[in-house]
Amino acid sequence: RYVTRDYTEGLRTCKQIRMCLHDNIIQTLRESDYNKLNRLISENLDESKELRWGSKGLHEHENEHGVEERCDNFCSSEDEDDDSIDHRKGQSEDQSEKSESNKRHELENRATVSEIEDVDEIIEILRNTSAIVGMHPDQATGAIVDLALALKVPFAVVPCCVYHKVFPERKLKDGTLVTNYDMLIQFLVEKGSGHIGVAKLDFEGKNKVVYSLPRKARGK
Repeated sequence: RYVTRDYTEGLRTCKQIRMCLHDNIIQTLRESDYNKLNRLISENLDESKELRWGSKGLHEHENEHGVEERCDNFCSSEDEDDDSIDHRKGQSEDQSEKSESNKRHELENRATVSEIEDVDEIIEILRNTSAIVGMHPDQATGAIVDLALALKVPFAVVPCCVYHKVFPERKLKDGTLVTNYDMLIQFLVEKGSGHIGVAKLDFEGKNKVVYSLPRKARGK
């Protein structure tokens, strides 16, 4: 999600890009092949319109019967460690007081949100990105780090669920499969060849932030 804020006359306008950060898009950005990137993003925008965020991550839209068609139940109890399950339960309890409609209404009162669908504008935004952040971004966690490394910009991401069934190919450098939270943190750090750090933030739950180190701190 790309967000910009305009506080003119006290109003806040948020803009977002609704797309999936697939490996082929990130690799094409690395290669600076903008003709190919234009085609990939166009296809991606159509695909992303079929997805919705839910309590268990991304899922497909409702079918004609009004039933959510989930993408393999991404964040089932079998796909998480014990801490993740407890965290999700805590989130459900905290959020039970407010319905989804109330939360959407509150968001609409705070900001006007518009989606950017012009492919050339999206490419320009990606090329000029100065930093990337993610707070409990579910399945997008790894892609945030990969995109930041491809664009050579700073990043900070606070992982939550592991989704090891969705990403069975994830392995640590020693060949160990990534199946729990601490392994996910290590997996993300190993992407950076010595210039990615980890810190704890001051709140309960999944509170480890993985971030790119300043150049002067790299190699220490």
